Amino acid sequence: MPPASLNPNTTKNVPLISTTRVAIGALGIIFLLVLTSAISLVSSHRETIAQQQVHLRNLSFALSAQTVATVQAVNLALSEVQQGFLLQRMAGNTAGQASQPRFRFQNPGEPDVTAIYLFSVEGVQIATAYPAGSQQSGSAETPPAPRPLSASQQIWVDVLNPDRKNGRREIAISRRLLAPDGQVLGVMTATVDPKSFQQLYNAVQLGAGGSVTLENMDGVMLVRGPSLPHWIGKSLREAPLFTKYLPISQHGAFEETSPVDGKRRLYGYDVVDRLPLVIITGINKDDALASWNDQFRMTAILLFAAICLVLFVAWRVMVDSRRQRALIDKLAGSEIRLSRSADYLTKILNAIDNPISVLDSRRRTVLKNEAFSRMSGSKGNEMLSCAVSVDGAASGEGKPEWEKICSEVMQSGEGAVVEREILDGTGHRRTVLVSASRLSSEDGEAQIVEVLTDITERKKAELHLAYVADFDTLTGLANISHFRRRLDALVENGVGPDQCIGVLIVLLQRLHEINDLLGHEASDHAVVAAANVLRLLPFPFDCIARVSSSEFAVLIQRDSRSVQLEDMAVSLHLALATPVTVLNREFFLGPVVGGASYPHDAASADELLRLADASMHRAAGYGREPVNVFSHSTHVALDEQLAFEGQLRRAMARDEFRVVYQPKVDIASRRIVGFEALLRWQNTLLGDVAPSRFIPVAESTGLIVGIGAWVLQQACIETARWSAHRGEPVKVAVNLSLRQFHQRDLIPMISRCLEHAGLPASSLELEITESTVMSGPEEVDRLMAEIRALGVALSIDDFGTGYSSLAYLKRFPVQSLKIDRSFINDLGKDEQSIAIVRSIVTLGHGLKLRVVAEGVETQAQLAMLAELSCDEFQGFLFSRPLERDDVLEILARDGMS
Repeated sequence: MPPASLNPNTTKNVPLISTTRVAIGALGIIFLLVLTSAISLVSSHRETIAQQQVHLRNLSFALSAQTVATVQAVNLALSEVQQGFLLQRMAGNTAGQASQPRFRFQNPGEPDVTAIYLFSVEGVQIATAYPAGSQQSGSAETPPAPRPLSASQQIWVDVLNPDRKNGRREIAISRRLLAPDGQVLGVMTATVDPKSFQQLYNAVQLGAGGSVTLENMDGVMLVRGPSLPHWIGKSLREAPLFTKYLPISQHGAFEETSPVDGKRRLYGYDVVDRLPLVIITGINKDDALASWNDQFRMTAILLFAAICLVLFVAWRVMVDSRRQRALIDKLAGSEIRLSRSADYLTKILNAIDNPISVLDSRRRTVLKNEAFSRMSGSKGNEMLSCAVSVDGAASGEGKPEWEKICSEVMQSGEGAVVEREILDGTGHRRTVLVSASRLSSEDGEAQIVEVLTDITERKKAELHLAYVADFDTLTGLANISHFRRRLDALVENGVGPDQCIGVLIVLLQRLHEINDLLGHEASDHAVVAAANVLRLLPFPFDCIARVSSSEFAVLIQRDSRSVQLEDMAVSLHLALATPVTVLNREFFLGPVVGGASYPHDAASADELLRLADASMHRAAGYGREPVNVFSHSTHVALDEQLAFEGQLRRAMARDEFRVVYQPKVDIASRRIVGFEALLRWQNTLLGDVAPSRFIPVAESTGLIVGIGAWVLQQACIETARWSAHRGEPVKVAVNLSLRQFHQRDLIPMISRCLEHAGLPASSLELEITESTVMSGPEEVDRLMAEIRALGVALSIDDFGTGYSSLAYLKRFPVQSLKIDRSFINDLGKDEQSIAIVRSIVTLGHGLKLRVVAEGVETQAQLAMLAELSCDEFQGFLFSRPLERDDVLEILARDGMS
């Protein structure tokens, strides 16, 4: 809306205008012009690039369709030749011919198929075909080398070496030669003149630096328009198209430096449908931005003109304000020219995309650009001003706030930027940034210029990010960040003497089974179902959060005299223990719950979370009850266990382990027949630790694998030393735990120990427990066979305490059974123990195995074992376990042979 026409007679009463005001107003307008022009150019630059990329991508798609039609024409010719060859083969005409059969086919014309070659599976040329009507009758020039096609390759396109006569490079299109029953007979290759492709690509107008390229999926350039003969046949496999973009999408657009000439280009590409080809269209970036460059120059010219005009007007106003009354007529003429200039300035303002308006001292709109009218949906001055916000539109609540801002801008002369919500002309809510600055009218009246920037979409994105920062997008529950802030706030506010804060953490142990069976989407359905169950918990809660993919946390602020935290944990477990239905199938999520409270258990929010999480993991990891609420006794036990485990982990490095050896004695002759290696641990803090205490810990933590290997190596070394000293072999038995027995490198480890010690395999016996034997009969059978193949003997330890199958026992290659000491201790005390020992001895002898009794401590026990025909025994009756240096002495006394 242009300002009102100026009356030259009114200039007589116009006071002198302040030079400072004019300069500030001019600079403000120049700043707005420069800012809006820069924003418009940047937006236009991005839009131009995007439009060019869309054009290139669409062009690639169109050329891809053309290429499919062209290759299909060649495929028809190949089918025609294949049919002729199969008919002749069925008629037996190809057998016994002195030369290869030749066929004719209908040339599709576009493209020009020059010849078709048939190769056997072994790569031998078996037939040739030429277009009908061609002059070719004899053997062709050197045919292309046959390309072997994998089962996944239906067709392959490549480029041939240059022809020796004319230097032309033909395209080779290959596919498998199939019998009617689907049997692969060989490969068919059609040689195609690339001129039809070249003509098609040359017809595409993409500017001086534009190009259209056809490449196969190995990156080999087949055809290019404009032609680059020296690049045809070269591979561009390492180009960004193949390394960065094709692995992500089979069609698209990108900007990269050309590997051919190093120029910056915009590219579009498309993988040809069902063919191993890709079409790439490219245009020089400078050519793509030609229209934008013109716009940039025009905008710069207009901006320069506008700035000059503003400066000129300001200069004229300042000069004219200082002139004397005698120059009133000239001043009137200047005001008329200024009015015309204002109209020109209005046109410039209308070219700016940001809504701009000018308000007078009574907050009426005296000037606005077309962008402002478009946003308001009005043509006059009736637009709802920014003075009224959306929330206060009916009551006018926003007016005092806006009036205060306008008054401050007018008084201080400093601009202000505020965020407002308004209703546009269509009634939609819009969020805008309003930049308000002070201007002065021709008569010196202070005015407000408003520049609006629509930030509605940005505001929506910010609100979404704020939601994502606090809530889980899948379930709508709070996330861990929100949960932590809420917990920290409750702890900081403190609790009363009869109040506490509780945290329950639940883990869905079997959620991964749904994911493995039905996929992520089904797993997400189960998580949502669990979240809905948590929202209906039968007790009051402060916050529920999803803290990880399969974990939830519940925050409770309660009266310590009310329902106990453990009761709430049980209720939570019961609620989630019921099955959930996913894709018409029922699944059990396997929940385990851990909990802790503040200030009874923890002194801070971090400690409270840690203790609740530790309680949950304790319930999940030890096979106990699925609900575990923190208690100081279990915490102390866990601390002791971790300290014990820490000492055990460092025992090997501290050289705290040693191996002792207990003799194994033949009952009939009372002579030593071997030794059993036993591990002992003496710790500086714990003293002598019983094997029954540290072996289970080593087994559960996996430390037994390294410790067991060390024991085996030490036993082999010592036994080899004893054998060398005595000049005759000494046998040793070493225990293998369940985890050791199933380690991957068990057999190589045994071989290394024997080889390193120089001990014969026949001097080593490995003892495995009955439970180990039954842990996986098929795998155990294989491992035992491999151990026996080394020449190492096998024995089943603690026999009678497990649940072994006699059918499996019969097939295992063991040499002896060891009766568990629990049966030996009760010999002579009850008839059942005697019956069990008698049965084991009879069973062992029936299977041609030696039977060994362990833990023999009295003569009465030994007498009963002799009466039951037991073969060997070991125990304190004969000797306690010996240190390694005492073994040679007892061997010398015993006269072991």
